[in-house]
Amino acid sequence: MELKSKQLLANDAARRWRQTYYSNGEWSCIAKGDTKQIYDALVALGETPAPEDVNRVIGTESWTSFRCDECQTYIERGVEVGEKPDYESNTAILCIPCLTKAMAIGTEVKP
Repeated sequence: MELKSKQLLANDAARRWRQTYYSNGEWSCIAKGDTKQIYDALVALGETPAPEDVNRVIGTESWTSFRCDECQTYIERGVEVGEKPDYESNTAILCIPCLTKAMAIGTEVKP
């Protein structure tokens, strides 16, 4: 289990950007701009950038947003459960209200 939040995603955006777009000593190209310039701008935001600043630099909210896999609501924070995220992993992110409901279901006494 791992806590997820918009702020944690923003804090890790530069590292994830480099991991995604830098390989074998070269930056790959994307339609929205120069990946190296975007990386440099992310690094310039510091260790705890505002999620809105990360969104502005990248040009999308997708690097700092996520939703609950149960209720489909976009959330500020949640708990990731299951396997480490990967292409075919069994992973889910639950908001606190859905996690609370899941815990209540797990403690129900059935006759």
